[in-house]
Amino acid sequence: VVTVPNGGLWSPYRAIPNGQGGLLVQLIRRLVWPGGDYWRWDAVVVGVDESGALTGSTALGADWGEIVVGENGTIVATSQVEYSTEPSWGGGAKRHVGMLMPLQANGNPGGLASFYGPSGSCGWIWDNIGQQWFYNGDCGQPVLSITSVAARGSDVLVTLNDGQVLAPGPLGQMRLSYLVPATDGTYLGGGAGAGTNGDLVNITVTSEEPASPFAPWSAGGNPAYAFAAAVPYIVQVDFQTGYCGSSNEWRVGACPGDVLSSSEQALVRSVTLQAMRDAYQGYDVTFTTGNPSAPRHIHVTETVSPDVPHSEIAPPGYTPRLKFESDVYFPNVWSTLMSVIGCPTLADACLQTKNLSRGDVLRAFGRGMGNTAAHELGHQPPYFFTADIVNEKCTDCYDSQSAAWRAHFFGPLHWSDFAKNKMRFLVSNK
Repeated sequence: VVTVPNGGLWSPYRAIPNGQGGLLVQLIRRLVWPGGDYWRWDAVVVGVDESGALTGSTALGADWGEIVVGENGTIVATSQVEYSTEPSWGGGAKRHVGMLMPLQANGNPGGLASFYGPSGSCGWIWDNIGQQWFYNGDCGQPVLSITSVAARGSDVLVTLNDGQVLAPGPLGQMRLSYLVPATDGTYLGGGAGAGTNGDLVNITVTSEEPASPFAPWSAGGNPAYAFAAAVPYIVQVDFQTGYCGSSNEWRVGACPGDVLSSSEQALVRSVTLQAMRDAYQGYDVTFTTGNPSAPRHIHVTETVSPDVPHSEIAPPGYTPRLKFESDVYFPNVWSTLMSVIGCPTLADACLQTKNLSRGDVLRAFGRGMGNTAAHELGHQPPYFFTADIVNEKCTDCYDSQSAAWRAHFFGPLHWSDFAKNKMRFLVSNK
């Protein structure tokens, strides 16, 4: 028997074994606003140990989706979220399965939730806590919903209604709307791209055979697809010809800023690229500046995307959700570096008191941009190995939440254990 706080308000939906002798229990309640003119559903998961005592809880969205427990203790839950079709919750609240939440076996959060739009009110929203406006996406944007979620080992397999597969390795290159692991080590998939009639197909991932074209599962029982074990990253890095409003000069600092000579530009560009390569040494990742048709891109730019969540501190980089493109913001990385050093400008005599030369600072700048690019690349699908580790927990990690640490510019950095586990599919076989 489990007694839940405010149990009169909550109704249990289902209980799932957590793999450690306890349960994860899904609860739901209906909230009615004063006056009874508006109501909504609220959902939560709680952990329960063998004795029936509560061990933890995690709030979810507007209604339940699924909850899965993998063989190695990986646990995720999906949830419905509410969204509007007109500004300020106009048009009436709608729902879709747009929240993916990692959990611990005790029921507490296992990391940050991922949201697939739309979620919440659209347009500009006033944040009463932060006392600021932020943009939460266009009204009428396409609905991107989770259609299936499963776990195999330490990996989470997610499919979306547009056919995207969020999974490690070659599975992430397929287009399906349903994917589950089978007991024999293969997978069952269906929906977009699986077959002409949307029937279920059997999928085998092998390391011996190259990628083969999509084809329905034959009557003889042969696997539908065979793929190589890893998909390499080929990344085009784009630099502007000018920064700080110039079409042909690199300027740093508050505009008009300090002009970098052609040799200094070459130094910064070279150090930036080398920092990216150092971050992925031993991994099957290639950075180039001469392949505009590469499948992945890093843009070193000064124009901040309008999709960046509003914040008082300008971010050094940004990766749109589920995109193979990332931005590194040239002026923002520079201002972060100067705040770390504690000097206002490149020409300031302050640098001498820090025992830094102009060349030292420019090399640190290039290293900071390269490390920011390495971080942002980890936000690209399908592996999502940049976890944005909360500040002090790993200030010398590539996947740290903040770039405002000396190690980000002067090194050395390393990937967290979480990231390395996700990156194992990128380990080079060369």
